[in-house]
Amino acid sequence: MKTFWILTGISASVLIFFVFLAASFIGHVTDIRALGVLVFLLLLGAIFLQGFPEIPNNPLRKGIATFLGWYIDKGSGGVSLSEGRHLLLLYGLLFDYVPYDATRRTLKFSITERTPDDGVITMEIELVYEIDSKHPYWFIEAGKLEGVTGKLIAQIQTRIREWIRSPFEGPLKWQEASGLNGLATYVIVGKLFPKNLPIFPAAVIAAIPGAAGIPISLFIKYFTQQPPLSTDKKLHKDEVAAQILLDQLEVNDLAAWKDLKAAVLVQTNFINDVKSGYCALEMPNLGIIISRIGVGDIQADGKTAEAANRVSEQQLQNDVNNLKTKNQAARVEVLKKTGLTEQEALEAIQLQDGNATKKIEQKTFGVPPGNLKDALDFVRAVLPNRGGPPRP
Repeated sequence: MKTFWILTGISASVLIFFVFLAASFIGHVTDIRALGVLVFLLLLGAIFLQGFPEIPNNPLRKGIATFLGWYIDKGSGGVSLSEGRHLLLLYGLLFDYVPYDATRRTLKFSITERTPDDGVITMEIELVYEIDSKHPYWFIEAGKLEGVTGKLIAQIQTRIREWIRSPFEGPLKWQEASGLNGLATYVIVGKLFPKNLPIFPAAVIAAIPGAAGIPISLFIKYFTQQPPLSTDKKLHKDEVAAQILLDQLEVNDLAAWKDLKAAVLVQTNFINDVKSGYCALEMPNLGIIISRIGVGDIQADGKTAEAANRVSEQQLQNDVNNLKTKNQAARVEVLKKTGLTEQEALEAIQLQDGNATKKIEQKTFGVPPGNLKDALDFVRAVLPNRGGPPRP
């Protein structure tokens, strides 16, 4: 802004000088001094009135000052002019401004990637940002709206795809992804604004033997349970090791465990502010300020969901078949007590259940000798089962 006022001062001095010369010449030629003074005042007034253009505020707009078509103070991000009137001498010829939309913009896009278990998930991302009014030229230099949004999406997509594919930090299975909205936001902030993340106290980590190599994201998983740390040693031994370490820490050194939890809480509170829009994250390389980063629905694609349904249905059918087999085995054992062979008992059950695959000679069985319980077991074994295996 200092350069702008220096240029304005120099320009005003030069203009006043030439207007004075012009007025003096007219006064000398006409030999009317009063006329020269009048010309001087009129010319000077016209120049200054013409040099007070107004930047409209509906919609909210601002401007970047230029001098002879060149942006002023480009190295410092340019000179931003707010809405209203500004002194721009010889407006349109000497000084001018390039208007830009100062309202907040919402950018929405989605990312589709495969998880380590080969499931395909789609993540919806939403950002709210505005042009940095202190450095508006950097927005122009980054390619204006099209260039900035393209670069912003590319940076986030690259990091999130890497995170989803990774067997060490992202969701191991596509089913886990739906609970990772907060952690995905943490990953985006860590990529774009590493200096804005709250500093994780090194002393807290140093006080926990074996914690130095554990990513902070695993601490967040452990304390937020969104999602819980994996218990699958084959797929994710790092998460299992972290779970064991922190469980033991809670038992052996509760104070250190609480210090770690407090440090994680600072991180999660910051991420919640980012998700809720209570932040101002500057991106000087793009000339924008991001006020919100939100990760919306994380869903499996249609083919992955259909495959999961088929697996679930098959598992359910397998469970039903296993139960039927156990029931039938129990009924066969009861019938064998009557003197029937295993094959005869199986055929008798199939006949009673209506599942006989060949003609079976019907036989009459006598109730086995013994107490009432044995008789009831026999009846349950012969009759079609309606309530599970014979009760003890």
